[in-house]
Amino acid sequence: MKETVLDCDFIILNRLPELYSAQRFQAEINRHNLNAKLISPEALINQAPQTETRDLSPVILYRQGEFNFWATQHALSQMPFKIINAPKKFLAARDKWSTAQAWQKNNIPTPKSLLASILLEKLPAYLNQEEITKILTDFFDLMASHLNVPFVFKKRFSSQGRGVFLIKNATDLLDVLKQDEMAFHNTDSLEIEYFAQNHVQNTIPESHLWQQLTRWIAQESITESFGMDVRVFISNSSNYSVERKNQISFRSNLHQGGTASATSLSELEANYVRRVHELSGLSYSGIDFLRTSNGPVFLETNPSPGFEGIEKAYPNVNIAYDLLLLMQTI
Repeated sequence: MKETVLDCDFIILNRLPELYSAQRFQAEINRHNLNAKLISPEALINQAPQTETRDLSPVILYRQGEFNFWATQHALSQMPFKIINAPKKFLAARDKWSTAQAWQKNNIPTPKSLLASILLEKLPAYLNQEEITKILTDFFDLMASHLNVPFVFKKRFSSQGRGVFLIKNATDLLDVLKQDEMAFHNTDSLEIEYFAQNHVQNTIPESHLWQQLTRWIAQESITESFGMDVRVFISNSSNYSVERKNQISFRSNLHQGGTASATSLSELEANYVRRVHELSGLSYSGIDFLRTSNGPVFLETNPSPGFEGIEKAYPNVNIAYDLLLLMQTI
């Protein structure tokens, strides 16, 4: 029988072989002579039907950014494999609105957050440009009254600091939504289905603008921490922390020009990090929080974190092999 990409013990989803994580995984696979492969999500999806006719049971490390996310999420949720992180938990962690709500219910300090579409009611189904401009100007004023200015406007599903904007005036908001318009009109049907399941039907007329805004949240900005945060790479057995700083952006992500250095967690920070990790239900994650004068403020949980900053800040730490070992214990 012809060999397929699924004929192995371990599969790591990876689209770009030049990525730091891909090169590190491959190096550790070679060094330990593991029966593991790095394959793209698309290759996995194309080969998936063969799981019904062949006795295949690889463990899958689910790592993915935004590109083709919904198709992969759907395919993995249908597969009879052991998957890290599990698709349902992965999806919940990736949704920043879902995360913010869960943290608020469990008294985890997080910036005040609002689902953008909640504040727009009774919109007509079709709007001309003049009406949209007026509505979004009023929307900005309303947001400013709830969150003060500037506030952060971010996509519920985004990664690496993309889809996160600092809004200082109504023009900033208009520009962001204009840039997003093409992506909105090309929304994946699976994404549309997800958002349709997350609101009460027939309560608000579903204008195009309202539908677009269901994909965004507005969040209080913590100006004292602009360009700085802490990333904790955590699993059930260990955690490593780096402080990230960016001199050119309010976003601290390494992909946005930030740098990382090793840092220690206070007892309070460590306790919150453990609680956040337990609430996520993930096997491993990247947890981001701000250090403020009032204590830590948590931003998000990444179910597919990069680890270049961690390994470079801690030369004796081998995250790539740690994850391969984790796959062997599932």
